[in-house]
Amino acid sequence: MQAVRWTDEATTDLVEIIDYIEQRNPLAAEALHAVILRTVEGLPSAPYLFRAGRVIGTRE
Repeated sequence: MQAVRWTDEATTDLVEIIDYIEQRNPLAAEALHAVILRTVEGLPSAPYLFRAGRVIGTRE
């Protein structure tokens, strides 16, 4: 089982999105962050759940 690798760009995007939402609704930001992390953590157990990505070796 291969681990999910976060790119620097993806990490920055996630932080910026959560920060933006947090300014308006801290509880929603916390809940969204938890859902995203929980979903990403589950991806290695079902690597073919999503279609093949446009970049070779990726899934969408």
